[in-house]
Amino acid sequence: RYGTKTVETILTQEPGNIAELTAIARPHAEYALDVRTHGAAMVFYLSSPSKYRVVFTIFAKLLDLKTQETVLWATCSYFADDLPNAANYDEMLADNSKRLKQDLAAGVQYCTQDLKKKIFII
Repeated sequence: RYGTKTVETILTQEPGNIAELTAIARPHAEYALDVRTHGAAMVFYLSSPSKYRVVFTIFAKLLDLKTQETVLWATCSYFADDLPNAANYDEMLADNSKRLKQDLAAGVQYCTQDLKKKIFII
């Protein structure tokens, strides 16, 4: 749409700063989207301590690799809020933490869409 080409590069180690990221990504791209999980947790509802939910927060920065500056940044927080269907502690961790993983995946999906709107104005 904007004449951009996505080059997906997965870093096997986290760069310590934008200069390191530039050295890794610059041959392939002019910009980099640096997305980091700030926190993910399974917490109980204050109104119903036997029921649990997932909270998830990420930070994202769009970096100009030529100038080594942050063009823009955004955050997203996801709070699963479905008390009637909330799981108890054992249900969250049962079957190799299946419910916990599903709720975290919902948080990732939510934040992916939210960041697309905030960063790419889609």
